[in-house]
Amino acid sequence: MFELIANLIFIGASALVDVKLYNTQDVALPQTLTPVAVPVMFREEGYTFFTRNETPSEDGKCKYTGYLTPYEKTWEDVIERDGARTVIPAEPGKIAGYAIVLNKKSCPDGKVEPMFRVAECSTALFGRSWMYKQYAVVGRQYSETHPDFHPKWVPQVMETLTTLSANDAGVKEFLDFTAAAAKKANTAAN
Repeated sequence: MFELIANLIFIGASALVDVKLYNTQDVALPQTLTPVAVPVMFREEGYTFFTRNETPSEDGKCKYTGYLTPYEKTWEDVIERDGARTVIPAEPGKIAGYAIVLNKKSCPDGKVEPMFRVAECSTALFGRSWMYKQYAVVGRQYSETHPDFHPKWVPQVMETLTTLSANDAGVKEFLDFTAAAAKKANTAAN
């Protein structure tokens, strides 16, 4: 598992780190931390510095596929500001948020591009139980993000997906595709 996470930095040498993505379907958010992964599909609208306000169109857009899974906050956060230090404790056993991990970009021209983009579905407002169609997230290219800013939940989510892959063919294919792409990119980089 650690080797796969370490190799993810080689997937997708995109010059643009952030892409604004729109959910293509309503998705019920899991309400327990029981290992679960929900397949998701997003389509791109544009890069974050070219965002638009009108309703996005489905026509001719590339699709990003992957999984959504809940995660728990198993780490402490330390905030230092104006000489004051605040420690925000871990909250194990409670859903902290919903991680979105995308590994494949498929375009209408048939081109398939491996990647490793991460995003979060915010539940901060009104304790959401759905991620509705057209919900927008910013998909961050993991390989192009400084390690200090990698989401702390990535190892936990990858471990959840690894556990689920033993009985879920879709999750297994997701991990196999991701591992093969990471290995290929790592070989090409050396």
